[in-house]
Formats: sequence, C-alpha cells, structure tokens
Amino acid sequence: NVITAISTLPVLSALLPDGPATRYSTPAPFGLPGGYPLHIEAGRIAFDLPPRVSEADAVAFNRAMGKIDGIEAIDADGTTHFTAAACAHAARVDPRLAEPINPNDLEERTRLLLEVVQSAS
Repeated sequence: NVITAISTLPVLSALLPDGPATRYSTPAPFGLPGGYPLHIEAGRIAFDLPPRVSEADAVAFNRAMGKIDGIEAIDADGTTHFTAAACAHAARVDPRLAEPINPNDLEERTRLLLEVVQSAS
C-alpha cells in the first residue's frame, strides 16, 4: 500500500551512495522480530537503542509483544507459528487457520481466509 511504500523512502535514501544519514524505526531489521530504531549512514545499518537498552533486551521485548499478538515463534525461513491461545481461536473458525504459515504460502492462506469470510456472510 502507498503508506507502507512511502515509509520505506527514508531508509532507501539513506542506503544510496551519498544518501543522507537517518535515524528511523524499521520492522524486522536483520531478520529480527518486531521493530527497532536504527541509524543508517553510508550504507551501514546499526541499532540506535536507548542507552540502557541492549540488543538482547530489545529482542526479548519484541518476542514478548509478539506472544501478546498471538505469535509464538518465527522460523529463519519466515514460517510463523501461533500461540496455543491464537490457534484455539482460529481453529474454531477453521482448523487450517491455526496451522503455521510460511510467506511462500500467503496466496493459499488468503484464498482460505476469503473462503471462510464468504461462507460466514
């Protein structure tokens, strides 16, 4: 969507040769869960965390927030596993919705969601 595309422009600009340095919060840098403040300059990306917050603390916080959102874990290949509570709720609608999902299977899962929504209306 347009808002998502526009929000990437400062990051892309900072990564270009002679691009301006920027401090920006981005989702999933380095494949980590959640979002993090970064300093991007001359093609280099570094965490820009508050002074008393370590990278490990920030990752632990984002993992905890993910669990509140129903995400138990995300594998290296992007496969998302849901918490037991999220699985239980999803399975009441359709058991297939509780299964882990890999980004390569998004079209199939979208079709399933549309099917479920259409059958409910």
